[in-house]
Amino acid sequence: MKNIIKTLQLLSFLFVAVSCVKPEAEMISMNEDIEDAEIIISESSYMKDRNIAAFHGLPGKYKAIFDNPDVRLGISSSHNSQSGGESVLAFCDPKDKSRLNKAQMNKILINGKNVFSPSTKSGDGSIAEMFGENVSFDLSGMNPSTKGSGKGSVQLYSPAPLRISFPAVSSEGGRYPVCYDQSFTVRWNADTKNKNGVLVVVKWNGAVLFGYDYTSTYVVHSKTFPDNGSAVLPASMFEGIPDTAFCSLILLRGDVESINIDDLDYQVLAETHDMLDFVLISNIIKLYGRDVPTGPTIKS
Repeated sequence: MKNIIKTLQLLSFLFVAVSCVKPEAEMISMNEDIEDAEIIISESSYMKDRNIAAFHGLPGKYKAIFDNPDVRLGISSSHNSQSGGESVLAFCDPKDKSRLNKAQMNKILINGKNVFSPSTKSGDGSIAEMFGENVSFDLSGMNPSTKGSGKGSVQLYSPAPLRISFPAVSSEGGRYPVCYDQSFTVRWNADTKNKNGVLVVVKWNGAVLFGYDYTSTYVVHSKTFPDNGSAVLPASMFEGIPDTAFCSLILLRGDVESINIDDLDYQVLAETHDMLDFVLISNIIKLYGRDVPTGPTIKS
């Protein structure tokens, strides 16, 4: 068991955050701090190690992201809501590096530019400008084989950079939103031009606030939603995740196509994603009265 004093201090720190959803009337209001909350911790809150990888509903175009092509290439815009860190880059990731050398990579053009040249890598802003626009990927200089599709270029819509707006992170660094697993609401900046929807992923690698971490556990739930700026996650997306688990929320949107060149399968991708870590709560009730001591009451 972890040091209970340090754990309670951390929990009090976390509970300054605002609840991620508005539960039923008797639960905590979304407009109130949930520092006056009572969490029920019991043996049923814990479990054995497990591994789950589930996709809920139809993945649409995002099914291809779970494939294993010979070469995956494209552009990516990533953001981390906790740190505020951002990264925009072009990438080319061959499964077998011996089959794709630098000379061949230099034949790949994105919007007519060799993005893998040193001048582009140094950050001239050209890659960042591609998001929110149609982007042309030209691999024709690599001499497509007659055995392949005969197509050496593809145009994708590269969506506007994605940003999670809710659950929200405190302006003070290092805080995790505390989220209730019922009617879990997610909000982001919608892109009406993106017809492929938004892939929402809930991931748990076994870390918990109370008790021992589940070091051999890995749980991933995924579901695609329309890109309208808001989604309510079904309870099934938290299956296998216990109370007070440290989880990751990942939202991704983009476009993807496949090209066969010289018997190599190329996956061409334009994607943008945002990541947020949070604490998942299942058993939480409102304490009656406003004169209760500040901070949560833990029952075992």
